[in-house]
Amino acid sequence: MGWGTTLTTRHLAYEDEAADLLGIPRTVTQLALLPVGFYTGSQFKPAPRRPVEEILYVNAWRRYDPEAPMGE
Repeated sequence: MGWGTTLTTRHLAYEDEAADLLGIPRTVTQLALLPVGFYTGSQFKPAPRRPVEEILYVNAWRRYDPEAPMGE
């Protein structure tokens, strides 16, 4: 139908600014945003992404080995 959305938490680094912009009271805890848009282009394709091994760490900083036990 041409609509797209995603769940994002990136705005939380700017939570106060987002609250001011959107009129969210300070008594409300922000957890996520669901931006929604209507796609008007003629092509849709996945965005370029880094390999998961470069951005996901398991059980330790800079370790991507889902089978490795914790603490090793």
